[in-house]
Amino acid sequence: MDDTEKSLLDYLDILRRRKLYIIVAFPLLLALSATITFLLPPIYQSEGVVLIESQEIPRDLVRSTVTSYAEQQIQVIKQRILTTSRILETLDKYKVYEDERESSTVSLLVEKFRSSVFVEMINANVIDPTRGRAQRASIAFKVSFMDESPDIAQKGGQ
Repeated sequence: MDDTEKSLLDYLDILRRRKLYIIVAFPLLLALSATITFLLPPIYQSEGVVLIESQEIPRDLVRSTVTSYAEQQIQVIKQRILTTSRILETLDKYKVYEDERESSTVSLLVEKFRSSVFVEMINANVIDPTRGRAQRASIAFKVSFMDESPDIAQKGGQ
């Protein structure tokens, strides 16, 4: 038998020799993690997934005028939606951050809203119909909105 191979008894002996460290460390780590868990505020997230579909009309009949990649188009849409005027419309329409409007400036509310919005691309390996090869492509994107209030998270994600 090889000397470097350890048995169950060897591991139990190690635990027995280190029991003071285990007895002290385990409750401290448990208390620290419980304290952090209760002190941090809950964060609620509302999200939706939008599927990106290719054009249904054959390319021979109609030539597409859209030549940019899906990621670029989504970034352009995101920039248009997250303008100050559009955000203010959303805040007014869904009554988001109503209690903070008197104590905060408009620019701070807009920046808070922007920092709560996340767009994530969903990629997959797909077969390119023109070449017949597998390639990585964006098939969908996920839009999510996070806030400490469940009502605001739900309204902001609409």
